[in-house]
Amino acid sequence: MENRNKVLLYSNLAIQMGVIIGIGTYFGNHLDESYQNQSPWWTLILSLSAVFLAFYQVITTIKKQMINKYLVLILCFVFFIGLIFR
Repeated sequence: MENRNKVLLYSNLAIQMGVIIGIGTYFGNHLDESYQNQSPWWTLILSLSAVFLAFYQVITTIKKQMINKYLVLILCFVFFIGLIFR
C-alpha cells in the first residue's frame, strides 16, 4: 500500500510540474504576442520562472515526506525510551 502511495505522489508531482511549466510558457507566449515583441523575452522569463517554481514545489514536497517519515520514527523512539525508563 505504501508503494502505491509513493507512485501516486511522484506521478502527481510530475503532472503538477508539467502543468506549472505549461501555464508559465503559455502566458509568456501570450504576452509576447500581445505586445508584438521581436524576441520572446516574456516566454523566456515566465517559462524559466515556472521551471524554478516547479522544482521548488517538488523539493519542498519531498522534504516534507522525508520529515514526516523520520518524525514518526523519532516519536516512536522517544515513546519506547519513555516506557523503558518509567
